[in-house]
Amino acid sequence: MPRRTTTETTEAILDNAAGLLASLGPRDLSVQAVADATSLAKSSILYHFGSRQGLLDAAVQQCVREAVGLTEVTGDDRARLRALAELSLSRPGWIRLVIAGVTNLHGTEVAAGLRPAIEALYGLFGVDIENPLADPDRAMRVTGTLGALAIFVIDAPPLLPPAARLQAVEDVCAGILEAGRGRTAGTAVAVS
Repeated sequence: MPRRTTTETTEAILDNAAGLLASLGPRDLSVQAVADATSLAKSSILYHFGSRQGLLDAAVQQCVREAVGLTEVTGDDRARLRALAELSLSRPGWIRLVIAGVTNLHGTEVAAGLRPAIEALYGLFGVDIENPLADPDRAMRVTGTLGALAIFVIDAPPLLPPAARLQAVEDVCAGILEAGRGRTAGTAVAVS
């Protein structure tokens, strides 16, 4: 097996730290857990990040940088979804941490640190999280899309080859975003 470059090692450490931070929370994240997940020595993790807090901060900062980087993607919703899906599939810890910032890390420093990432992702699809009631239908569709993407990336076994998996994620998420288009605000949908 070829040896990883320093950049690849750092990225693997940060993605594993992000995923563990999402599942364990900031209080229970340990350097040893990240070392175990990356098959590295604890001393190697500390060499790269200096301390547990340095690792935690770096994972959050990387998450924010990658989310903000997505705002450079041009095109329609489908093009932005593809970029988001590609990033999520290549960095599952990243999407886990972003979703945890929306769902279960409320009131923590980590959630506050992730705020720019969350703003960037919702903004990518035209939702201002400071004023979600401006278009509540769109805000809910974006939330559903992010949730579906996260579940597919995190929990679904990879039953499809990578290219087909990417296309399936894109199609499902695009369907969620496009659902309800053409309805006016406040128009109820009849369910039979």
